[in-house]
Amino acid sequence: DTAPRPVMVVKKKDPPKSRAPRQPTAEEKIRAGVRDTIKKEIVERAPRRAAFALQHEDALAAFGADLRLARETAAATTTTRGDAAQEKNSVSSSSAVVAPPAELTATLREHQVEGLRWLVAMNDAGVSQILGDEMGLGKTIQTIA
Repeated sequence: DTAPRPVMVVKKKDPPKSRAPRQPTAEEKIRAGVRDTIKKEIVERAPRRAAFALQHEDALAAFGADLRLARETAAATTTTRGDAAQEKNSVSSSSAVVAPPAELTATLREHQVEGLRWLVAMNDAGVSQILGDEMGLGKTIQTIA
């Protein structure tokens, strides 16, 4: 074993080249703008959602709803904006005056107009809504309106 051992030469790697940050595409910028708008609307509607939840506290209790966040939001809104009762009373589907857009050439039936009023009232309250009933009663036209 007098043979010389081979010597390994380890080459140092060049440091990675720094790349310029990737620029978002036009579509990504649009999506980011939409996302920012949605986040802003969620924050703006929080007091209305809280008022709605507190207004319907008895009904929501049956589902085990935890309304601590709604109470905190309502309390914060009261201290920053005044009377929370004004927010609470702003949700009313029966008193909303809603007309379908002029571009809609179909005539809505009374139950469809009532459903449209409810959709608008829930949207104004900052609450998500699901429109569901029997087939053939005009949910599509209500949604379009």
